[in-house]
Amino acid sequence: MRQSATALIILSSLILAAVITAAPQVVLHNVDFYLSKVPMGGKEIQFKRGETVFVVARPPIFGATVDVEVLLFFPPETGRAPLTLLSRSRITLSSDRVIVSYNIAQTEIAGKYAVRVRAWDPATGRLEEGDLPFEVVEESQITWMIIPVVILLAIAGAFMFLRGRSPAPQPSPVGAERAAVVEGPTVVAGAPAATVSVPAPSGETMRLIAWLEFGDRTIPITEVPKRFGREDFTGIVPSSVLPLISRRMPHGQFMIDYDYASGTFVISDEGSTNGTFVNGVDIRGKGRVPLKDGDIISPANAFHLRFTVKAA
Repeated sequence: MRQSATALIILSSLILAAVITAAPQVVLHNVDFYLSKVPMGGKEIQFKRGETVFVVARPPIFGATVDVEVLLFFPPETGRAPLTLLSRSRITLSSDRVIVSYNIAQTEIAGKYAVRVRAWDPATGRLEEGDLPFEVVEESQITWMIIPVVILLAIAGAFMFLRGRSPAPQPSPVGAERAAVVEGPTVVAGAPAATVSVPAPSGETMRLIAWLEFGDRTIPITEVPKRFGREDFTGIVPSSVLPLISRRMPHGQFMIDYDYASGTFVISDEGSTNGTFVNGVDIRGKGRVPLKDGDIISPANAFHLRFTVKAA
C-alpha cells in the first residue's frame, strides 16, 4: 500500500514537471507550428528580453503547401493591438522552416504573449488556426521556475533507483502469457505492417505486405477488399478533420482492393461526401484506380497517407 502511494506521488510529480516544461505546438493542415529560440531549434515557451522568437513550420514527411498568416498578441495590460508578423503568404514546405521571427525588445514588459497562426488549404480555401502562447520572463523568474523541476526530477530518479534494487519478477511459465487485444483502429507506431493474402481466380494465393503511413503511424492492410472510414483514422489525425471523413458504413471514404489480372492494388471511392484524392486527383466516381507504391492518398483532401507495398 505504501509503495502504491509513493508511486502515485512520483507519478503526480512527473506530470507536474511535464506541464511546467511543456512547449506548445499547433497542427494545422498536417503542418506542425511551434516556437523556438534558434532557427529549427527545440520548442520553447519562455523567452527573455533581447531574445528572438522564431515561428517554425514542420511539414509531414510528404511535404505541404499552405497559405499562412501570423499575428502577435501582446499582454492585455499593454493595451496594444495585435501585430501582423506575416501577411497571408503561400509557403511550400519540404523540411523544417522558419516562416517569421520577432525580436523581443528590452522595453517589452514581462507577461503572457501569444502567436496566432492561421493556415488555409490552397485547394479548398478551408481555414484552420491556433495559438502558440509564450511568456516573456525576468532572469530571476527563469531560475526559480527551474528549481521545482530539478527537485521533482531528483525525486523521480531516487524512486527509480530504489525500484531497481527490488527483486526482479520471476518469469511466467511457458505458454502462460497471452497477447493483449486492443480495441480501436488497427494502428501500430513504428511497427511493420501485416501481410495480406491475395487470392487468384484459380485459387492460388500471393502474399504481400501493404500499409498506409501517416507520420510515424502505420495502418496495416490485412485483407482485400478493405474499406476505410472515419473509424480508421480516429486518434490518428487531427480531430478537426474527422467530420470531413465518411463513416465506414455503408460506403466508407474509400476502398482498397487487388486486381490480380493487372497485378496491382486498386483504390475506389464509391461516393464519399468530400471525395478522395490520389496524388492530388479526385477519384470519386472514377471506378477502380491503379495504386502503386509511394502514391499519396488524401481523404477529403484533409490529410495525406502514403501507400506502401512490398513482397512478403
